[in-house]
Amino acid sequence: MRDLILQLSKSSIYSTKPLFIWSYIWLYFESQKRKTEKILNMIGFGENTVSYINFISRKSIHFNPDTGDILTIDLNDECINGYSFHDWTGCDKDDHIITLKFCDVNAPAFTLSRNRKSADFCHKLERFENYKYAAERNFREQVQQTFHSC
Repeated sequence: MRDLILQLSKSSIYSTKPLFIWSYIWLYFESQKRKTEKILNMIGFGENTVSYINFISRKSIHFNPDTGDILTIDLNDECINGYSFHDWTGCDKDDHIITLKFCDVNAPAFTLSRNRKSADFCHKLERFENYKYAAERNFREQVQQTFHSC
């Protein structure tokens, strides 16, 4: 009887372990999602946003096609930068990395791991190259004042 109880207690520990691991992973990704959403709301980035979010690398990039504003977020370095579409100079696609280039001395590039979704994001940005965005506001300055970006 004692062996049976011991065996049952061991099996319940092993069966609940994956549940705890998956719960932790889910909570981690939910916290990353909430942090990103909070930043977007603080900036007032708008609902019509094209985004690429990689919760594993804790990096994301967001584009507002209505205003031409681009927001990069790196939660690892707590680095948040804003650019106008005119600051964007293109995407370099390497085997494993996509580098988005900007005309900014302080933050000239933003790198992402290359996968289908990040490549799709670059293609979406490239479709807007011929749009004419008016420089109504200085989005970079707004982001710097809000977040003290790097």
